[in-house]
Amino acid sequence: MTAVVAGLLPVVIVGVILVGLGLAQACMPGGNLNAPWSHPLIGVLAVLGSGDPRQGLITMGATSSLVGMLFDTYTFYHGRPRDHR
Repeated sequence: MTAVVAGLLPVVIVGVILVGLGLAQACMPGGNLNAPWSHPLIGVLAVLGSGDPRQGLITMGATSSLVGMLFDTYTFYHGRPRDHR
């Protein structure tokens, strides 16, 4: 459960940001879909995905999922009472 939520969270956040900025740009007079605000974010995703922004988004989600699983494992074992005999 943690892996799924941690993996989908960055994908959803980046998607919401891109859609929100796209809608804001489209509502402005004279707005076009090739807006300058999209290039840095798409560029970062392209770097993470070896040239493909979609692959970069998948890479970001997979990495976040792995980190979420590691944190969950740490808190599970750190919170267990130790048996001192």
